[in-house]
Amino acid sequence: MHDGEDSEEMADDQVEEDEDDGQEGEEKKKGGRKRTRMHHVYDRLNQPPQRVHYNAKGQPDGKNASEFSNFIATLVKSHIPIAHDDWRQVAVSWKLEFMKTLRKFYVVDDELKDWVWGTAHKKWRDFKSDLKEKHFKEEKTEEELLACRDDRVTIEDWQWLVTRWRSEEFKKRSDQGKRNRSRQKVMHTAGSKSYARIASEMHKENGYAPRRDELFLRTHSKRKDGTPIDKDTAKIISDIEEAIETNPELLEKTIEQGDVLAHVLGKEKNGYVRCVGMGPSPGRLGIPGGQKLKSTKLQMAEEETKEAWRANDVLKEHVEEIREETKSKIDGLMEEIDLLKWMMAQTIAANNKTKSIEREPEDPEGSVGESYAIEDHYELDDEEERVQQEMRKAKEYFEKKQEEVQLLQKKKKEAELLQKKKEAELLQKKKKEAEVLQMKGVALNQNKEDALARRMKDAEGHQKNQETLQKKDAETRKKPQKEAAVTQRNHQQGKEVILYNVFRDHTTPVAKATILSTDRKKMVGGRELGLECCEVVIDYIIKRDALLPRPIGNITTMGQAQGRSIAWLYKHMEEQKKSTDKPTSAPVQEQVNRNAD
Repeated sequence: MHDGEDSEEMADDQVEEDEDDGQEGEEKKKGGRKRTRMHHVYDRLNQPPQRVHYNAKGQPDGKNASEFSNFIATLVKSHIPIAHDDWRQVAVSWKLEFMKTLRKFYVVDDELKDWVWGTAHKKWRDFKSDLKEKHFKEEKTEEELLACRDDRVTIEDWQWLVTRWRSEEFKKRSDQGKRNRSRQKVMHTAGSKSYARIASEMHKENGYAPRRDELFLRTHSKRKDGTPIDKDTAKIISDIEEAIETNPELLEKTIEQGDVLAHVLGKEKNGYVRCVGMGPSPGRLGIPGGQKLKSTKLQMAEEETKEAWRANDVLKEHVEEIREETKSKIDGLMEEIDLLKWMMAQTIAANNKTKSIEREPEDPEGSVGESYAIEDHYELDDEEERVQQEMRKAKEYFEKKQEEVQLLQKKKKEAELLQKKKEAELLQKKKKEAEVLQMKGVALNQNKEDALARRMKDAEGHQKNQETLQKKDAETRKKPQKEAAVTQRNHQQGKEVILYNVFRDHTTPVAKATILSTDRKKMVGGRELGLECCEVVIDYIIKRDALLPRPIGNITTMGQAQGRSIAWLYKHMEEQKKSTDKPTSAPVQEQVNRNAD
């Protein structure tokens, strides 16, 4: 299947060492694929997260789509334990930590989540498959396998994997997977580039969004000459061209309405849409028959989770507004405080200057100088008192502004604590909901497995019953036919017979009758008797609900045929013994007695 993203366009700083490191006694391939490190992304830790462009189906198709996919792979390998058979068995806490880390580097909108989780799941499975291919050999001992363990895998997880790989159950599943893979005949030529990116390129080239049949032709033809890659692909392409020529109206239909590719290839598989790729499911795209009903509890849990996330986003915006407003006010107060400090410094300098004037010597030349000095002294006293009043006012104003700053800082701290508390409550709620959903998923899978086991058991029982019936039938055929059995060779008109059930249990008597005609060309109930039937009249009914082999109009059961002539099969009748012969067989007598009661 189609993987997802370009791995061949990675920059040099995304790789560091060869993937084959650690394999003892094995020659490394020259120019082997390097391990993805994504250092240039991790260096953006304290920077705003980058946006990822995605299409209407929630699939990345921008310039950083390949980088985004590769970074998800590095996080999965370093954050998600691999000691599990199923992705759904991985603890929710690990998945939440993975998403939290991813959001530090990229903006993950709700529309992207399906693609992100689908990609993470596939990278997780591919990682385990790569580990088995590169590091596991059946003939090696436990010590040898432990020595060549990949350093990204813990010892406990590695031991679990080795035990799992050596189990008979895993070997059977692996063989089945290989057989399934071998039956996949139609392969694409797109490499590691996703359908979403190829569709985006075709949109730019042609000026319109490509149809799925156009994507199929692009991704399943040789790159050099555009010819199909094999006979199976050529057959599908021929069917597509024929469908367009025969039904040109299909070109106008969307994927929801049943486009050309759906007309040729038929119904989509569960969880995947051909020529669309990772992310959207048939149900999400509105494909007929692809939508699956969810339980009410699951629907409510998903809706409550969405509302909680929306409330959290609103709270974050509110806290951010408070933070910006507080910062602006604090900056303004700090400017005013700096201005007050400057004014106080100027006032202190003026006060010191006044005191220095007061300490100057008296004028020795007369009283005129003394009078000027006295006047200046009074003026300086007034100035000093005014300056002191201004200083007191400035101090009070400064203290008031400091109190406002402290109050704003307190409000800011309370808002941050409130946000953290809300986030913690939301995280706890999501963990509980995810755990409940996971438990329901595990229970559902167990129920499916139990139901499958019951069906297999029932099928085995049914097969055994069929074999038993076939065996009994074969034994019955080997036994000689009853002397009194009625056939076309020994038929006699007017002979009294016992009719046996044509359906289900053929040994159950249903009525007593008299043969009226054995002429195979006679018409009874609108049909000739033929070689298999004769005409009888019902004398005595034993089983009223027995079905007639050839119904006549609305007459379908034995109870409705009392006193009427009907057609009956020779092989399901037996000659009735006369009273001088042996008594009627026990099953017939017992059924007659029960009917009489």
